[in-house]
Amino acid sequence: MKRLIPIFLVGLFLLVSGWNVWALDSAESKFLELVNQYRGQSDQCYDSTSESWMQWPGGGSRTLTEAPSLTDAAKTHNQTMLSTNCFSHQCPGEPPFDERAANAGYKGFTFLAENIAAGYETGEAAFNGWRNSSGHNQNMLSCRSRAIGIARGFSSAAQYGWDWTTEYGDVIQLAALPSTPTPQPAPPSGGKTEQAYDLDHNCLIENPEFFAAVDSWISGAIDNVLFFQLVDDWIGSKKIC
Repeated sequence: MKRLIPIFLVGLFLLVSGWNVWALDSAESKFLELVNQYRGQSDQCYDSTSESWMQWPGGGSRTLTEAPSLTDAAKTHNQTMLSTNCFSHQCPGEPPFDERAANAGYKGFTFLAENIAAGYETGEAAFNGWRNSSGHNQNMLSCRSRAIGIARGFSSAAQYGWDWTTEYGDVIQLAALPSTPTPQPAPPSGGKTEQAYDLDHNCLIENPEFFAAVDSWISGAIDNVLFFQLVDDWIGSKKIC
């Protein structure tokens, strides 16, 4: 149980923060590997400002870093395409891709591009399809791109089965948990104490009692001070009376 505690607490934090964190699957990871190899081996990059090919500028890295918020935006768009059987950069009722990226938490960008594809199951197939398409290839070899979000999804009800979305931006965002929010005044605990959660009166906070405390904390019925004291009691099997 104790080995699972850090995972549980991280998951609990993400639940209450409302932040989606997606791990790339093997095909998405393979695509990231291929596109970075491609950028490293290419003599030229595409400059969207002049709409022309040029030598890679010196002093900058060609490697794309996966940005969690861009992957979040890509996953969300994939889910929309699959659930509505729409293959487009903007499905009905959906904001454009720059707004989707901003809504997912990707901020401060001055460049953003999006590739979509359908019918490809593997990362190799998606990469080759985009490489052989002029506009998509320009996005993969953009001089300005520093970050990428990658998503693939499948639905047997969708016209093409598999859908892919990749987002390219000029702001690197490390794959980390969101920063700690500014502390806010904690809601009152309504006079409750640790003993109020010791339902079987054995002076221990055990699993069912702790998860009841979690529910109370999420709903705002107890404050952070009491909740994290209960966490400490639960983890350490501490006597509270």
